[in-house]
Amino acid sequence: MAVRVLFFAGARERIGAVEIAFDISPGERLGSFLDTLCARYPSLATLRASSFVAVNQMYAGPETLLHDGDEVAWIPPVSGG
Repeated sequence: MAVRVLFFAGARERIGAVEIAFDISPGERLGSFLDTLCARYPSLATLRASSFVAVNQMYAGPETLLHDGDEVAWIPPVSGG
């Protein structure tokens, strides 16, 4: 099973990619997936508490069950004027 992960703003800059494909286990929940993602890309860990995450264009919490083909978007805080 695989999900497509999109990165925006500071998250994109930290990993140097707009999008990656990531294999997941059947029955994996978003919280566990984010733990795995932060372990692979430690620079994301400091953004995690202040970021929003969406699954298939809907904001999602750590209990959200992931499915094959889902789109996960990591949306860190942004500022500007």
